[in-house]
Amino acid sequence: MPRVGPHFAEMLLTMKLRGPRDALRSRSGSSDDIQQANVLLHNARVPRLRKIAAYREWLKTEQPCVFGRSAAGKRQVFICLLDEREILSMRQGDLDLRDTIEDHRRVWKRHALRGLSSSFVIVVLSPTLCMVPPGDELKEACRRLMELYVGAAVPDDMILPQHEYVYLAKTVGEKRSLLKFATLPNLFCPQGDRRWWHDHRTPGGIMITSNALGHLMHCLNPADPPDTRRALKQAWLLRYVITASIHGHFRSMPHESASYSRGY
Repeated sequence: MPRVGPHFAEMLLTMKLRGPRDALRSRSGSSDDIQQANVLLHNARVPRLRKIAAYREWLKTEQPCVFGRSAAGKRQVFICLLDEREILSMRQGDLDLRDTIEDHRRVWKRHALRGLSSSFVIVVLSPTLCMVPPGDELKEACRRLMELYVGAAVPDDMILPQHEYVYLAKTVGEKRSLLKFATLPNLFCPQGDRRWWHDHRTPGGIMITSNALGHLMHCLNPADPPDTRRALKQAWLLRYVITASIHGHFRSMPHESASYSRGY
């Protein structure tokens, strides 16, 4: 994909040196769970694996989405964690960032094939991103990160035709088959905290999630609590109904769309 405009690292550095500051965050701070998570996630002395474990724990208890909480609780979330300092030190800018994301994406797909992961999460940990207000600077940074993940331009207010596919190997008796699942990415930011888009908040910085709810449904264990299985089935049904309604008629949809609100 040809590079047009500044690299993601350039956007980060510009916001860090002379970007605006979020008046709401400066005045009122963040919710307790976000503040507590940020203390650990933004600490340069905390090892990467500990940060990943802490972020997964936040997803398990505070993520508004039923799917996200359940997947995190089952360790079905594969996390690509990127630090602001790491990104700023990448010698080839977006080329290195894209390759890093792609390396993690390949590992996630191998895990998904074995039923070990149904969700891919990209997290950019950045105190800078946590303090900028909602606006063009944040939007363009989010857009660029999404473009590096999906490998295509991301216009405003448009559903991309590109799909992220994962496979699940199933064996019944002597017959082995591959099930194919598709999903669309979704984006979360710390700026959502205490605003009308509170259900799309996250600690640390920008987060992109790509969830395969159907994949997780097939990986459910009969020993899972009935309430968990019931909630996930309701989540799948709600996504189906909403997506089908958007397209004007009911039909089997080839993707699992973005999250909508708390409790889905």
